[in-house]
Amino acid sequence: MDGKGRVSLPAAYRGILADGGGDLGGSYQFTLVYSDRGHACVEGYTMESIDKIYDQIEELPEYSEEREYLENLLGSEAFEITVEGSGRFVLPEEARKQIGMTEGELSFVGRLNRFQIWEKSAYQAHKAELKARNSDFASPDHPLKSFAGRAKSKEGSE
Repeated sequence: MDGKGRVSLPAAYRGILADGGGDLGGSYQFTLVYSDRGHACVEGYTMESIDKIYDQIEELPEYSEEREYLENLLGSEAFEITVEGSGRFVLPEEARKQIGMTEGELSFVGRLNRFQIWEKSAYQAHKAELKARNSDFASPDHPLKSFAGRAKSKEGSE
């Protein structure tokens, strides 16, 4: 990211945005939301993913605290971002403050229905913390090990 907040979106994410309903005929669109889990990152959602979240929020009782919280989070603290055909976009100043960065290297981290944008060293520290907190996942007996093995064997058989 440069000093004006311009960022190059990794090529792999451009196709995901296009497939997720954000193709504007040469440019792409996604929704950027602050992480509310205390992480110094922002989260990007494809247009399809954010529409599904909006639909889920609309299913909540109209004046419930949960719905009010989520409507506020997504209504006032979300940004629709347009990625130019060259793959560049401007990270809003508020988002730069969220990740504690004015310029430098970013980490794009894929999640199941979203991606996160972190300042690179903050993500490395977060990743190390997760690994330390969840060291039991490294055990050969952990259920995720067998799940990962099944997923790899399925990929190899296709």
